[in-house]
Amino acid sequence: MSADRAAGSAGPASIVGEPLRHPHPLVLVLSTAFAAVGAMTFANAPYTLAGYGLGMFALLTLGLLLPRLTAFVCFTVGYGVGTGVALDLQTSFAQAQIGAAVILPLLLLVFLFVRPKAGYLGSALLVVTLETLAAVVVGLSTFGSSGSYTAMAIMDVVYVLPAAAVARMATSDRPLGVRIGGSVLGVAGTVLAFLSGSVFLAVGPLLVGVLMVLLTSVLAFSRPRILSSWVSPARRALALTLVMLLLASAVTATSSQALGYDLRAALPESSAAYWTHTAWVQPSSASPGCRPGWNFAGDGTFAGGVWHKERLHLIDPCRVVQGTVAGVSNDSGYGADGDFSFDLHLPSSEQSYLTIGDGVLNGGTLHVEVVPRDQPSVLRNLTLCLGMQVQVTGAFVIDTDHGMGSEIHPAWSVVVLDPTCHAASPSSATPSDSSGTRPWGVSSSVGTAALGLGSFLALLRRVA
Repeated sequence: MSADRAAGSAGPASIVGEPLRHPHPLVLVLSTAFAAVGAMTFANAPYTLAGYGLGMFALLTLGLLLPRLTAFVCFTVGYGVGTGVALDLQTSFAQAQIGAAVILPLLLLVFLFVRPKAGYLGSALLVVTLETLAAVVVGLSTFGSSGSYTAMAIMDVVYVLPAAAVARMATSDRPLGVRIGGSVLGVAGTVLAFLSGSVFLAVGPLLVGVLMVLLTSVLAFSRPRILSSWVSPARRALALTLVMLLLASAVTATSSQALGYDLRAALPESSAAYWTHTAWVQPSSASPGCRPGWNFAGDGTFAGGVWHKERLHLIDPCRVVQGTVAGVSNDSGYGADGDFSFDLHLPSSEQSYLTIGDGVLNGGTLHVEVVPRDQPSVLRNLTLCLGMQVQVTGAFVIDTDHGMGSEIHPAWSVVVLDPTCHAASPSSATPSDSSGTRPWGVSSSVGTAALGLGSFLALLRRVA
């Protein structure tokens, strides 16, 4: 029986091999940087199909790849550094980001000490479940029933297979070139799949990313005889990795807009404007309608601008959209900030503004908010009704606190293009209950999470 086959049958804890005994310093540096990136992709609430970002992917991978103490130190230090960057650039709520920086290292300890007895799959599912329970408790205690959306943290289960494949490849007895090429393929595929399916849906890159992960899994958990007579294994792995990366680049180029939106939404730290703290200031070259040089976020208070702008990830400081009024939302309950809110059905030509969360949780509409500071000028003599055609100008953002929905927030111009109403009665331009209220209920969140969990568990059985 081969060494790999023997390792695979030795028990659940050895499915993915043993950690590196003496990891190279470069491996330690890359592992720490990996955890930092995971922290910077953290969001205030879970991504619809990608959990809380790449933090869980880093946790599981390092927990398999490195010795216990080394894994804990690298992950904790890296995640702490990433958390510091996120806090400095104000890309998330301080309480949520710091909470994750405390909880995830603790979950890593649970994973490291439970895995020898429960096996990889059992321990990985345990930490994902514990993370989800913690998120739901915090969500429900803070936001009431609408906080049930935090149950989508269960989607961190999508990282269980990629982490196992990458760690198995990196710690196998294959030639160094095969291990490096296969590991790079798996990490790159997972990151590409995350970026293209986290907020906006970029179908081509997502499929390529999934294919890269599956290919890494095949290479990691079996010894395929395909091309066994062709050149050395290291060169085959290198050639395969290069082909997949070129394919990913080609497909990505055809989906550059959606993937660009995803990069700014999931990793706002990639924008130079955040590092210079000018993201919320209109460029001097902006058109007059965008108010050049204007700090459109204001002072961050209820009355003086955008309340808690760190919950919003900026995609474009000024965007003009046209659509049909779908409803006027009620702004009440926890965190009510006095914004006047309504939703728009967009024409087919502007569907690219909508996120996965908009489709799952907000009826496929674009959310618009006018902050109190701008309401006297924007809402003066304005009456909105269902079916009315309007043009809205404002900042194009992602609300990371409410299902990763896209918004025009703040909107500083609302122009009526067609006053024709398709509803029995108009809704005046004051916050009121209507069909526009976002349906973030328990059933939709948990149902979607359960559907995704079932699909990925079917794949994971093959690993176990």
